[in-house]
Amino acid sequence: MAPTQPDPDSRVVEMLRTAGADLREPTEFIVFLYFPTAESASAVASRLRGMGFSDVLVSESLGGTWGCIGTRQMVPEVQGIRDLTSRLQRLAEEHGGEYDGWEAAVQPYEA
Repeated sequence: MAPTQPDPDSRVVEMLRTAGADLREPTEFIVFLYFPTAESASAVASRLRGMGFSDVLVSESLGGTWGCIGTRQMVPEVQGIRDLTSRLQRLAEEHGGEYDGWEAAVQPYEA
């Protein structure tokens, strides 16, 4: 039986740890979602603001799709990120779109 691979959220958190991030401190998370219409992207942008995201941007992407990008401060804790990923996947699907993941800034340990 092949060993199971960690989920993408766990792998990225481990990459943050390896890069020297202090995983106890909030950091800037950026999420990426894509939709077939400006209307669906705008509807999700409104929902993201209600979820505590700021700097939410909707713009036309390559290929005629519409991107929705949001920023939020969050502690990079695996279960919290998994929960957020699930919520964003459902939200994207409800509006005919796709959740394309997240990235986070590395907040180094301070002595």
